Amino acid sequence: MAETVWPELTRTMPDARLTIVGASPPQAVLDLAARDSRVTVTGFVDDVRPYMEKAQVYLCPMRDGGGTRLKILDALSMGIPIVATEMALEGIDVVLRPTSSSPTSRRTSLRRSSGWWATMRSGRS
Repeated sequence: MAETVWPELTRTMPDARLTIVGASPPQAVLDLAARDSRVTVTGFVDDVRPYMEKAQVYLCPMRDGGGTRLKILDALSMGIPIVATEMALEGIDVVLRPTSSSPTSRRTSLRRSSGWWATMRSGRS
């Protein structure tokens, strides 16, 4: 994500901001935040909901791991649009909408659509 989606996204939306929340972020994430002022790394937080409430999209680029995807369920319950790998959604009954060959082109056009975020949060997509 840091090497593919983020650079492309910021080329088309230079005002984009990324907040990475979670314990023990890998060194690559810390390095990204050190070189890009638009990236904030919080480390462990007691409650992720305040960060999620501010988010326009919940990104979950999970590539390994197991267990219940509680943060995905939190995002769904809060009406936050989710961009995730298929692995991140395993065991959760959701409708997958594939994107175009460019990982950010559809999200960029949707973000720029008037009222799209409000519509997604209201559940009327």
